[in-house]
Amino acid sequence: MRVSQFLQKDRFEFRFCSNESAEIRAWLEKLGITVSPGSNLNHAIIVFHSSTGVNLQFKIRDLKQEKSPMLSAMHASVIDDSDDENFDFWDKIPPFGVIEQYGFELINEQEASSEELESLFHVIELFMLDHFMMTTFKVSEIKPVERYMKQTISMSIPYLYDGIACYRYKNY
Repeated sequence: MRVSQFLQKDRFEFRFCSNESAEIRAWLEKLGITVSPGSNLNHAIIVFHSSTGVNLQFKIRDLKQEKSPMLSAMHASVIDDSDDENFDFWDKIPPFGVIEQYGFELINEQEASSEELESLFHVIELFMLDHFMMTTFKVSEIKPVERYMKQTISMSIPYLYDGIACYRYKNY
């Protein structure tokens, strides 16, 4: 999905993992989401807010529509393993639906446990992949929240863009 199409939706839902504890699931079920336009139709601002006052805001931009040079670096990081006749793996960059996440802000972090925040980031990961084909983020952009994104980072492919460490994540 393109960001411009995403912005046209009037209702957003997210799914949860089945392995969450009852307490964490109850906290996650009270989450709300607000999506608003960014600087143009290729940008959006997403805010997840909890009943305890914890808010996570980040921005997204459509790399294909913005004709971002970041895409070239992503293409250069593609893994192609077809040497083994019993196993073929080709990791490709989708033709659309590739978005960058940036500008992470976690507000009232102290109002939630680490477990709740890690679960929140997993819900966000699922939400993003339900709507877009691939996400990417610069390591420098996630510094304030990196400790809660361990699962996402462990499943991501690292690459360099203009000497800046980045990760790309997709649903395999």
